[in-house]
Amino acid sequence: MSQKKVDEYKKYKANRKEILAKEKRAKQRNKVLAIIATVAILCGVGYGVFYTYKTETAPDITFAELVAPDQYGLLVPTIED
Repeated sequence: MSQKKVDEYKKYKANRKEILAKEKRAKQRNKVLAIIATVAILCGVGYGVFYTYKTETAPDITFAELVAPDQYGLLVPTIED
């Protein structure tokens, strides 16, 4: 081996603990970011499906149906109400 390769190898061996710790932190960070991205995508898709289902199945309710029936005739549905 050339002297340059030997020096690089010695440098790697001397700092191996720090290098491996840095690589481990990078792997953990990437896993966490992947999980967060996956959850965000799934929540977005779920919300989209829910919103589409909710708007398709919404019942048609008129204003007169919202006013409670009154036996005494006190509640009369008007536009101002």
